[in-house]
Amino acid sequence: MRCFNCGEVLSNSDYCMNCGANVTVYKKIVIMSNTYYNQGLVRANNRDLSGAVDILSRAVRLNKNNVDARNLLGLVYFEMGEAVQAFSEWVLSANIMPENNAATRYLKTIKANQTKLDNLNQSIKKYNTALKYAKDGETEMAILQLNKVLNMNPNLIKAYELLTLMYMKRGLYVKARKCIMLALKIDTCNPLCIKYKKEIESFLDTQRRIDPAGYSRKKRLQENSKDPGASYISGDDVIVPQNNYKDLASGAIGVLQVLTGIVIGALAVYFIVTPLKVKKQTQDVNEVKTEYDQKMAIKKSTIQELEARVEDISKQLKEAEDKETTDKKIEKNNKYLLKAMQAYLADDKPKSMEILNKIDTTVSMNSDVFDSIYKSLHDKMAKEMADEFYENGMKARENGDNDEAIKCFEECIKTEPNYGNAYYQLGNIYHKRGNEEKAEEMFEYIVKNLKGKIDKNKYNFAKGQVSDEFLNSLDDLGDDSDSNDGNSDDGNSDDENNDSGDSGDNSDGENSDDSGDGGEG
Repeated sequence: MRCFNCGEVLSNSDYCMNCGANVTVYKKIVIMSNTYYNQGLVRANNRDLSGAVDILSRAVRLNKNNVDARNLLGLVYFEMGEAVQAFSEWVLSANIMPENNAATRYLKTIKANQTKLDNLNQSIKKYNTALKYAKDGETEMAILQLNKVLNMNPNLIKAYELLTLMYMKRGLYVKARKCIMLALKIDTCNPLCIKYKKEIESFLDTQRRIDPAGYSRKKRLQENSKDPGASYISGDDVIVPQNNYKDLASGAIGVLQVLTGIVIGALAVYFIVTPLKVKKQTQDVNEVKTEYDQKMAIKKSTIQELEARVEDISKQLKEAEDKETTDKKIEKNNKYLLKAMQAYLADDKPKSMEILNKIDTTVSMNSDVFDSIYKSLHDKMAKEMADEFYENGMKARENGDNDEAIKCFEECIKTEPNYGNAYYQLGNIYHKRGNEEKAEEMFEYIVKNLKGKIDKNKYNFAKGQVSDEFLNSLDDLGDDSDSNDGNSDDGNSDDENNDSGDSGDNSDGENSDDSGDGGEG
């Protein structure tokens, strides 16, 4: 299997190793196409040509480059007498794969036999003429043309079907049955042929029940032949019996001849009658099997139609349920936003934020007004609550309650992930407590993500607390820390004057309690 994008041979990975294209769906499509090809091959071997055409058409629709399926589809069309469709598939196949392609050999073989090609062309023209006669109601002319068509192209299924209809229209149901049975020998499970056969047999069964004598052997022979071929004897004819008997030489010779006749008769029964019986039984078994296959084909077709209807109804039901669920979520989001605004106006910020967090952001509201109000309120609430958490943390530090301060600073970070001063204060507290791992984690975050968003002195202090290995791993970290201009879009430098002492020479962070209460501006 090769990549659809670059033509490289694919591996077991879901991505092409050459161009990186995602080939997961493509692999499934190719596998499904090959599966349909195998099913079509089985049906073609069983002479279910109509079923093979249906399955192989699906295979080439899924994967137009499935040369094997396209070649087999052409062979099946040709076996059904549809030469034009067969040539079309083979020409497409030859264009897809010009070298080492069986389709090229098929086309050369057909073109080499010019007589066969002319007969196919003439049969199609005569079939169209017969079809025109049939539409105009000239059934006799249509029957003549169709008989010529079948002499030129004995496998043209649609000619058998049209001829059957013409016989049925003229009331020649026995001929119609014989004609449709010839078509079913070529395509054993053709749905239209099976339908015509049922109609014919239903009519004949009805006629036999109404008038059993009306369909005797004599009447069938008269119907099946315009010239019954019977020879009649008039009253003036004289029948002279021939004497074929010879005088027997003796009684012994007569007995010997009788015995010889008995032996010959026994041998005839053994070598002629018995094989005929076996052949008849085999034919009966094959007819039963064919009838069973036809019934199964009809049932399978019905099942597929019902499954398609069920799938369509299920899809419509799911779409309705999804729409109803989405409408409910939109209604809930509108209610939550309204309640959050009411809580905010009532100066109950924690409740307002709690309600805002209940809004399902995965649902498309299809409203610019809603999105604008939600974003504005959420950003404003997040900023104000982050400032409040930071101020409470600073007050707790001043009171010597570092545990409470840690909680407040962590809540601040949860609310506003890039609140640099909160990381700085947490780093100092952990450093003072001897928890170097957590302290380094805070300072590493500042160095990696908050350059230019926190006071320069604090940034340099944090940079001095992290390992050289970490600094070397940062591709975008320059050697000159003065490139940090100290300007903050998030307002992380509001307490610059009060906290700058924390970034001094006291790297142990003991003077971090003197930090100011500047919040996120």
